[in-house]
Amino acid sequence: MAPGASAADLYLQLYPLTGQMRLLNPGSTPFQFVFYEIKSPSGGLNGANGVWTSISDTYDASGNGFIDPVNNWTELSSISTDLSEGVVLGPGGSLAPYRSIGLGRIWNPNIASAASIMPTVVLAQGQAAVPMVKQLAVDGDYNNDLRVDQQDYPFWRIVFGTTNFPMADGNHNGVVDAADYTVWRDHLGAALGSGTGAFTAAAVPEPASLVLLLTGILTLCCRRRITVQ
Repeated sequence: MAPGASAADLYLQLYPLTGQMRLLNPGSTPFQFVFYEIKSPSGGLNGANGVWTSISDTYDASGNGFIDPVNNWTELSSISTDLSEGVVLGPGGSLAPYRSIGLGRIWNPNIASAASIMPTVVLAQGQAAVPMVKQLAVDGDYNNDLRVDQQDYPFWRIVFGTTNFPMADGNHNGVVDAADYTVWRDHLGAALGSGTGAFTAAAVPEPASLVLLLTGILTLCCRRRITVQ
């Protein structure tokens, strides 16, 4: 495991409006892991071929190598109650700082609430699985208030060109650029209702204040990462 990394450094982002799930590393160090699992006791997952964008299919040595350029991963379970995959040999994969990977539209929010989804990750061979942090998300929402409105635009504009503000990286390519403006524009008006699979306070960070975010950015000249509160 990379120095300073922990399970809290890997987020499972859940997009109730689309059913998308993503793995996000919000930290400044690579996140190394050998296995992850997403459980849904009510059967709200879809691991069908072409739906689940697994590491095994896309991000390992047999694919683009983004997570693991050396070894091949294996899908261990792809049923509606359990999606899991891992690497049998080697140190595992690594998710780069401030980057995310899309897992596909593998979640049906009408069947399984966000609160009922149980994600875990194994950091190294021989270690026990530990929970991931869950976070609700909406495409184009850059100030983490779960709605896409005019308040997201100034945040995108100020962090434009940076690589350490993944919350404003709408297309998840590693940099805040013009394409992320398009994501915001295309989803303007989207929002989550108050009853959308709410978590307990301990499970999901509260949205950060836009004023505090912008003040911090200007003060630190975009050199420090804003952590999720």
